[in-house]
Amino acid sequence: MADYDRGANLNVPPGGRLTAAQILDYAKPPTSRAGGQNLGLASYQWATRPPDERFVTMEALLAATEARRDRSDEFPNVSIAGNLDVKYVEEGPLAGNLYAVSYGEAPAIFTNWSMSQFNSVVGGPDTRWLRDMPPPVAKFALNASIKYRQRIDGDTRVKLLAAPPAGDEPAVLRAVTGPDYGRIWDADIARTIMLINDGRWVVPGKVAGRGMADGYTEVTKQSTTLYASDRDMWAFLVDEQHPLQIGDADYFRGFIVSNSEVGDAKFKLLSFYFNRVCQNRCIWDAIGMAELSFRHSSKAPQRFLEEAAPVLAAYSNASVRGVEAAFAKAKTVTVGQTIKDAEDFLREQGFGQFDSKLIPVLAERATDVGSTGDPTSIYDLVMGATALARELVYADARVDYERRAGGLLNKYVRLN
Repeated sequence: MADYDRGANLNVPPGGRLTAAQILDYAKPPTSRAGGQNLGLASYQWATRPPDERFVTMEALLAATEARRDRSDEFPNVSIAGNLDVKYVEEGPLAGNLYAVSYGEAPAIFTNWSMSQFNSVVGGPDTRWLRDMPPPVAKFALNASIKYRQRIDGDTRVKLLAAPPAGDEPAVLRAVTGPDYGRIWDADIARTIMLINDGRWVVPGKVAGRGMADGYTEVTKQSTTLYASDRDMWAFLVDEQHPLQIGDADYFRGFIVSNSEVGDAKFKLLSFYFNRVCQNRCIWDAIGMAELSFRHSSKAPQRFLEEAAPVLAAYSNASVRGVEAAFAKAKTVTVGQTIKDAEDFLREQGFGQFDSKLIPVLAERATDVGSTGDPTSIYDLVMGATALARELVYADARVDYERRAGGLLNKYVRLN
């Protein structure tokens, strides 16, 4: 077998998609990849978060996000023209900082994030250029942009999120969003996780090469998977005490939930089953991925209460035995009698013609892709789709494709 070199001798077409011949003939790594997708989502967070954004317990994360929410004030319908003229602090420890709103004598200075949002709303110059300019120049450029935008678009209104001074902390403008922005507070998500958690969901323990081996490993700031900053919150938790027997391998349940109450990202809940987690938080062989996500529109807070919270609770309370039975059932649920039936089924589910022809061929490869070799069963088609996802060049495309494949299991076998 040839040495595995993902980038060698590949003519990658636009969009990062390989050809059918490249996928079918692709040199495989010397170790088995049967099973699911390897996810780097948690590993990226683990590698990049500074110490002050890491939390050892959900209680600590909740306390931090609640304190941030309790300190914040929303101003829902503010006209930019005449109300948000930009100024700068001329002296003192905050000298040089720009601001557009104040708490009495205390200027609520821009954060890097709110400056970018404000600049985008008023149509100002490049944000990096603004940050390099002396305060008087940046002030002039932004105010000129406000006047120009007013002439072109008329009255522009925004929703502001600001925090007054507290102790040694200055007042800050945390966010500048559209007037219909529906804020889902990070603290509400953290509290929901705690409400559904009966001790089952934990930060992944150390891994000794045989899966999730130790549910009582001490969690430290180095090993944690609970994060929050002034822009977001992100948590990865697993049920490591109740393994699932899927095929001849043990799998575990996990979920990732993320949000930004200042408009940096959508709310997302990603659930999946996986084989193990490395100490660097790489998730191995994730299958059955399902995602619920929505933008912070005006109805987002209501949708969180009506959709996301119940889904999270149901996933948390699902019986392990029921999940094992669902995977076993998936191997018996067929979509037809022939490969042509499988191709037609996949086309009906929104897969393209290219993928619909290739996935059943991959499903027939049995242990090469973790299937039984029946291209007409839901389970094997999902394994074939997962194998195809692994050969996509770009990480975002791979994860998105695996979610689509996992959606077939949830839709036709009801894993959750």
